[in-house]
Amino acid sequence: MKLASTVNVFLDSYVEEEVHFWAITTQNEPFQAITNEDFFYKNLVLSRKWARLG
Repeated sequence: MKLASTVNVFLDSYVEEEVHFWAITTQNEPFQAITNEDFFYKNLVLSRKWARLG
């Protein structure tokens, strides 16, 4: 339970700061980062829901 709580705090902090996950992982591919930004924000929400199950 504590791990899930820690993961939620971690994910929330990224959402609050509007971190662009795809841009971080594809530093040399800016066009791809722009194209896939929404996809990764949706995955962030799914990851947060998954973490709650723990």
